[in-house]
Amino acid sequence: MGNHVEENISEHGIYHPGEMIIGAIISVNGLRRHRGNLILRNESEESSTVCAYQEKYQTALTVLFAIDQINNNENLLPNITLGFHLLDSYMNEPITLEAYLKILSGWEFLVPNYKCRSEGHLLAMVGFPSSVLSQLVAKTFAMYGYPQISYGATDPLLRNKLMFPYSYHTVGSSVHLEKALNSVLKHFGWTWVGIIHSDVESNENAIQKLKYSITRGGGCIEFSEKFLSSLNYKDSEPERILKVISNSTATVIIFWADLEFVYNLYRLLENLTRTKRVWLLITDMDHLLMPTIDELDLSPFHGALEIQMRKKEIPGLMSFLWNITLGQYTECYFILYYKAIIYDCESLNGSVLIKTCKHNKTRKMRLLGSMTLVSSYPVYNAIYALAHALQMFMDSKYWKELHREKGALSHLLPWKTPPRSVCTDSCPVGFRKTTLEGKPTCCFDCVPCPIGEVTNHTDTISCWKCPDDQWPNEKKEKCIPKQVNYLSYQELLGTTLASSAVVLSVTALLTLIIFTHYQKSAVVKATNRNLSFLLLSSLTFTFCSCLAFIGYPGHKTCLLRQTVFGLCFTVSVSSVLAKTVLVVVAFRVTKPGSQLKRFIGQKLPFFIVGVCSSTQALICALWLGTCPPTLFFDLHSQPGQIVIECEEHIGFYIMLAYIGCLAMGCFFIAFPARNLPDRYNEAKFITFSMLVFFSVWITFIPTFLSTKGKYTVAVEVFAILVSAAGVLVCLFFPKCFIIFCTPGKSKMAARKWSRPSTKCANLWQF
Repeated sequence: MGNHVEENISEHGIYHPGEMIIGAIISVNGLRRHRGNLILRNESEESSTVCAYQEKYQTALTVLFAIDQINNNENLLPNITLGFHLLDSYMNEPITLEAYLKILSGWEFLVPNYKCRSEGHLLAMVGFPSSVLSQLVAKTFAMYGYPQISYGATDPLLRNKLMFPYSYHTVGSSVHLEKALNSVLKHFGWTWVGIIHSDVESNENAIQKLKYSITRGGGCIEFSEKFLSSLNYKDSEPERILKVISNSTATVIIFWADLEFVYNLYRLLENLTRTKRVWLLITDMDHLLMPTIDELDLSPFHGALEIQMRKKEIPGLMSFLWNITLGQYTECYFILYYKAIIYDCESLNGSVLIKTCKHNKTRKMRLLGSMTLVSSYPVYNAIYALAHALQMFMDSKYWKELHREKGALSHLLPWKTPPRSVCTDSCPVGFRKTTLEGKPTCCFDCVPCPIGEVTNHTDTISCWKCPDDQWPNEKKEKCIPKQVNYLSYQELLGTTLASSAVVLSVTALLTLIIFTHYQKSAVVKATNRNLSFLLLSSLTFTFCSCLAFIGYPGHKTCLLRQTVFGLCFTVSVSSVLAKTVLVVVAFRVTKPGSQLKRFIGQKLPFFIVGVCSSTQALICALWLGTCPPTLFFDLHSQPGQIVIECEEHIGFYIMLAYIGCLAMGCFFIAFPARNLPDRYNEAKFITFSMLVFFSVWITFIPTFLSTKGKYTVAVEVFAILVSAAGVLVCLFFPKCFIIFCTPGKSKMAARKWSRPSTKCANLWQF
């Protein structure tokens, strides 16, 4: 719709006089003003187009409501009349700077560094709904020292008082939004997500932190697409984003942007079919509650979740909005757009005839809704924060020294309120003053001491760093010794692992005693009794070596525990390898003309064990001689704890890799031999034991690398116990079952094992 404006329309905004003036720059309409004919559309297509956001008029008019309430309050600023100067920023950076200069000079024409207003004293600025506009104004006009209160900036950088000493906010930082979003994702177990965000720098910084926290928590990001603002908008933009969404498999899509981008998102979703996705919206979506929003198709948002700042209803606001006419103010573009949207106006050829607009309370109530919007509540708080700060200043000694003389308000310098009124002489324990070039500033904020630092009762100006072996207590008032972190016998985890090691070592020892007692039985003879004795002995020592990993580690413990385990376990795996080779040799030797008879005897298995174990001993010797394990005290990886760990370096992984190669040899030799006749069926048990071995140690590698402190040690001990127990159970428990539970089968087995006495029996009875 449009309107041909022949008379001159003021660009001065809405002004109301008072002793103290509050400047308000609110983003109400679209990105660009029309310098000639007024054209109002639903979207920005031309340079002469203004996007009119009906719901944002509530936010702007809340400034008028709050000031009207304060002026009628006998207990707050009883002798001061507040005025205001309200301008629209059009969500545009140059226009925002222009509006700020107009408020400073008090005139429609820009007169930098001059005050043209004949009455009233500028108190502070309220507005700046985005972090970009807040930073722009804070950097450009810091020289004037006027407090600037934003109702929508969430960039954590703006909380830095050294960079932005006059910047204040009535909304939280985006850090809190990020934490809330991560809590939602973790609560519902959503790990496969996509992200769409605006091209605003502050939002991009928040998105980078969000990506890091999502991936750190175990989530994955399928795509992250930047949505261009209206100033940079391209016709191909919706199609590009739509293609990404349609081709994705993400169950959750995060949309992080300001309100101006939401309308572009609606255009995007017009062609998006309804899918089973959850939308997490980090933006102000209160406009969806407005009555005139019904024309939009919101079906793609079905099941969406919105994370927004907390709000409360403002008593009396809606009644004020339904009755105000703005007729007492000089007509300006703000009022012109307001009438065209809210009032009952006639139109001709698509153009609104402003002179025909009439105030229609029923229409206004329908269009403005019946509840406080999210953006209105922080604006309301900003006005009242300024009023209370001014009241505190008037109650201060500085104000009383002026004796309330005529013109005392003219002595009120902008940088003295509200910061001056909240200055204190010291900070609470655990906090320190903000400093400039190493010295406390005149007016400061109290900030928490950094991690690892404290304050005490005698000095609350600065923080003190605790020694490396100490940590602040909960109140940050003194340093206390850090808790030592290692796998201890006194804790449940250490006790459980130690008990398991003892039980398994006793089990292996009892099995050795049983095999020794029944060594003349056919079952024991058939399992290569001397080799079995060696295997059971090495398994017993392997289980016992786990006890060296538990308890307070010392230099000698770090030096020897891995090598002792490595040598013992190498003997065990070498013995299994020797058993495997004998199975194949014993089967092959029965074939006519076989040349393998010369390898039959006790020399072959012990030669295999000797060579394999000697090679591992050489690896360990080189490891200890060149880059031995060292005791390391990690003072910083875990707050409040000293993590004691042994750094094994590359030698540890070489030792494990060698054991893995031996186990792989066992598996590849035993697997083809698993289908040999029953008299040679020990290959089946060897194959299964090696499968257990690989399952444990393949799982061990990523777990070992991703844990810290005592849990790293616990993971290795668990892997040793389970893999060694797999060998013990798979190879010896079936034989014990035959000996004790099926004596009949034992005798049958004896006859069966002794039947081929001329060919095979002597091969096994060593």
